Amino acid sequence: MSEPISTPLPESFADLSGYVDAWAKPTFRERYRQRMDSPQAALVAFYQALLPRMDAITEHLNQYAPGEVPAADLPLYFLACSFMDIAAAVEIYEQPDVPLGLEWWRPELTECRTALDA
Repeated sequence: MSEPISTPLPESFADLSGYVDAWAKPTFRERYRQRMDSPQAALVAFYQALLPRMDAITEHLNQYAPGEVPAADLPLYFLACSFMDIAAAVEIYEQPDVPLGLEWWRPELTECRTALDA
């Protein structure tokens, strides 16, 4: 498990700060564990908070080349990753788990790389 994120969100996204501790996780496994350990209501609340901001978040993060998001913007990037990781749970499955899916912890998935990995 990685260290908690201590970098604040960019000022224009400060209203999302309440989600950083729970959802700004740097690895897929940590984000998916958070998804599986959270009640559906928490997923829905997070989803509803980020959905209207995703265009602005995407525009902000698109100023960086893939893998070159600076440390100051990593919490926002990780929130966006968590949003994408929980979207199907909210939009389709209406539960944290994937019905009839593989155990989430079994597959070894390739992680996205950031500037901190260099």
